[in-house]
Amino acid sequence: MGNVKISVIVPVYNVENYLEDCIESVISQKNFQDIELILIDDGSTDQSSKIIKKYTESYTNILGYYQENAGQSKARNKGIQHAKGEYIYFLDSDDLIPDLAMKHLYNLAVKEDLELILFEGKSFFDKSVDNMKIGNMNYERNKVYDKTLNGQDLFIEMTVNKDFYASPCLQFIKKKVLLENSIYFLEGIIHEDELFSYQLLMKSRKVKCIKDKLFYRRIRLDSTITSLNYERRIESLTKVIQKTIEFNSDLKEITVEMDNALNSRVNHLLGQCIIYCTKMSLNDRRKHYVQLKNIRFIIINNGYSIYRKYIFYFKHPEIYRISQKILNIIRKIKKS
Repeated sequence: MGNVKISVIVPVYNVENYLEDCIESVISQKNFQDIELILIDDGSTDQSSKIIKKYTESYTNILGYYQENAGQSKARNKGIQHAKGEYIYFLDSDDLIPDLAMKHLYNLAVKEDLELILFEGKSFFDKSVDNMKIGNMNYERNKVYDKTLNGQDLFIEMTVNKDFYASPCLQFIKKKVLLENSIYFLEGIIHEDELFSYQLLMKSRKVKCIKDKLFYRRIRLDSTITSLNYERRIESLTKVIQKTIEFNSDLKEITVEMDNALNSRVNHLLGQCIIYCTKMSLNDRRKHYVQLKNIRFIIINNGYSIYRKYIFYFKHPEIYRISQKILNIIRKIKKS
């Protein structure tokens, strides 16, 4: 293949029912001739491997690679290593993109010499999901960001407006930024997006955030996004917190606004851990409460201040849990 403008990287694991739809949404791109589609088979045991082979034999710009099952992070990292495109886009193997997505993003990136474009998306329910039990997960920001900004400045604004989304499926990335800053996905965990997307934004110098919905997320029962493995979620997020703190320690010239944003980021991750802990059985809550106390000490010892509501959790974990359940019930009543 000639000059590759975009590398679309898709990790694949046991998605035989969805993979063809995902691949076809990339093939239907108006600039598909400028795209290489990299499919990383993460040790699938269903028919996914055969589907990959069918497409790689039919298209010279669809490439397939195999690895023993090691998780999405390793698969994406392998994709980065093989990518020849100037820009990279990460797509999950059960999701879709509209026909004009890649052409629109590439033209905008080249025209304005952007290192990163953030955009919006929407979700749709697979037939396996009872949408009365799982809320809709659309990706719409509260504010319009119409300027090209340094990534750190945009992070501050998005933190204030609660507009930061960690999904790399909402990012069009100049490969050079990843390589020059050694930004890869932390392997062996879930919630790896929380670290990768944060580091990427903080290291990008020319970033634009647009309102276009260029990504369609499929919500299904057996995907990572709907998994209820709270223990693994907490284990992963505590590692993300530690890596975030390490990353922040190398930042220069931190303003008051940035300091507040960094503190908010760490508290956000801690808050997710607490939410998952409150949903566990009593014995598991006690076990992970100790783990969260340890991460609390790491946060405090590195100069961060913990929000009052989380201080209350550490003093009265069961009262906090009950109060959160009551608040959730009230929110559901208000929405109904």
